[in-house]
Amino acid sequence: MPKIILDCDLMRYPNSGLYHYCLNLGNEVEQVMRESYPDMTIRYYVPPGEKEAFAKSKYCIVEENKFFNRLFRPLMLDCDIWHAPFQSGRILPKPGGKTKILLTIHDLNVLHEGKPEREQLKSLAHTQELINRADALVCISEFTKNDVLKHCNTGSKPMYVIHNGVHKVHTIMMDSTAKKSSRPFLFGMGYVN
Repeated sequence: MPKIILDCDLMRYPNSGLYHYCLNLGNEVEQVMRESYPDMTIRYYVPPGEKEAFAKSKYCIVEENKFFNRLFRPLMLDCDIWHAPFQSGRILPKPGGKTKILLTIHDLNVLHEGKPEREQLKSLAHTQELINRADALVCISEFTKNDVLKHCNTGSKPMYVIHNGVHKVHTIMMDSTAKKSSRPFLFGMGYVN
């Protein structure tokens, strides 16, 4: 039975977009696999505080002994696919093993934020190292894909664009005293570095 592990190490920050990205991705992939690929399993590599985050928490691998896991990586012994869901990942299977790596790249923002050249080069070198180890790449937008193709060497690795989705948001009924906009507006939330 093929086994996939989703690296949810970044769920240690519950008020971040990457927390919810990992949570929603994991839940959606688990549902699709249950319906369409019942012979495959997905497991989630999570920080201790998030061992109950997923509906199927019995499939969570809790990060307990960081040194032991980094050195020996026993959780990857029977792993067929390791999904690194962010380009700043720290944990990957050892090179030369049977485990395939899927790397998701969200952005190369360091190139567009006016950061010092040294910081840009360091970030790009880390991303390039992950790309070199990956077997396939996912970018969350055409813009990101074009940035990656322009600034990194992807070789002949398969590269896909899969846009981030959102979970269903329940409609909140406003009472008659709530202030309503008289014209269209754009509401945005984001993370500021």
